[in-house]
Amino acid sequence: MKFLLDLFDKLCKESIKYSIMRNYVDLPKSTGGSDIDVWVAKEHLEKFYTILMKCAEENHGKIVSYINKLYEPKTCIMGIDWGVQFDVYKDIVPIGNCKFFTGDAIWKHTILYNGVQVLDSKWEAVESFLKEVLNTRHCNRKEKFYIDASLAIKSMSFEELKDGLNLFSDEYIRLLKKVGEEKKNDSLINDIYKYGIQQLRIKNKFEISCHLAKFHRLFKRPGYFVVVLGTDGSGKSTIIDHITPILEGAFHHGIHYEHLRPNLIPDIGILFGKRQKEKIEVSPHPHDVKVSGFLGSLCKFLYYLQDYIWGYLFKILPSIALYSHVYILDRYYYDYYIDQKRAKILLPKWIIKIGEFFVPKPDIIICLGGNPDVIYKRKPETSLEEVRKQTTQLKKFAETKNNSVWIDTTVDVKISINKTMEAIQEMMSKRFSK
Repeated sequence: MKFLLDLFDKLCKESIKYSIMRNYVDLPKSTGGSDIDVWVAKEHLEKFYTILMKCAEENHGKIVSYINKLYEPKTCIMGIDWGVQFDVYKDIVPIGNCKFFTGDAIWKHTILYNGVQVLDSKWEAVESFLKEVLNTRHCNRKEKFYIDASLAIKSMSFEELKDGLNLFSDEYIRLLKKVGEEKKNDSLINDIYKYGIQQLRIKNKFEISCHLAKFHRLFKRPGYFVVVLGTDGSGKSTIIDHITPILEGAFHHGIHYEHLRPNLIPDIGILFGKRQKEKIEVSPHPHDVKVSGFLGSLCKFLYYLQDYIWGYLFKILPSIALYSHVYILDRYYYDYYIDQKRAKILLPKWIIKIGEFFVPKPDIIICLGGNPDVIYKRKPETSLEEVRKQTTQLKKFAETKNNSVWIDTTVDVKISINKTMEAIQEMMSKRFSK
């Protein structure tokens, strides 16, 4: 990735005091599918961010999300075909609101790896293990952490551990030494958590600003709700499949996908026992279905309307309001305007408009279409006339929404993907332009 190569080259030339804490094997060519956890010395923070933003700009990247935290702000940067998330440790590494690993200890154990300054493998293993245990109270999520830490601690003396973990007592270091001597067991993990947190809280002042910052996110959300609309054959799956890895790079482990609805409440078929489990079923002939009468259509519409409302409030909003996450919905409520028959309903547009008043609005609506003849040849599941009608309706719909963009997907697929990413990047970056 050219952005990373440029970044680490400039950091080296400017003699910036930094250290990549973990997952650096593929650097500087690639993140290897990980985010970048980087410690930066306090006196070099401003210069580090200046270089970071300069490299992003030179590689056509922009900030698309930012979470301001006391010790480790999160910055998501995205280009047209790349994305990287940075967790920047400002001088120290925290556990919750407590100082845990000091800058002096980190810099003392920083080495050069492929032209990148990184924390040496022994301390990487110890730091990763302790962060996992002290943050989660167990080490089940990543079993490898205990194995790596056990080998590292076994090779380290008491004095070496004490020098690096100088916020902890001698008794705690002796407890930690058992990791190098014993097989993993719940009792040892629990003691490491309990006494570690206890000592950190005694030595650190509680920072209320960390909690207040979470409320601030509600007014400037770090996450996004993206809807992709289009008739069958318009390329929804192709576009989603290509943009998801790029978004995943910028929003590490933060991409969620749903079909049609938030799916907080079950499908009516499951509710009445017609299907045994929740499963996305795409009919090869979506219009060869029996449409409900007015009363049946209204009941079905009102039932699913609850999912759009409460599914957003209880499933989507908590995720995008507090975290750098992206929810992608393939189709959405607006599909009622374009293709009611697919949903097996038939209602007048005024009812759909009333319902829309209660439905949460996405941050970005990607409307896919183009030449109806090309779209129909891709998927002749309905009729050419129906494809023409839906494409025309969708384009008119896109023109009425200021958060929507029309993408012609009947041209070269690479052009369509790039235009989609350009639109997403532009819309997301507006929120963090300052």
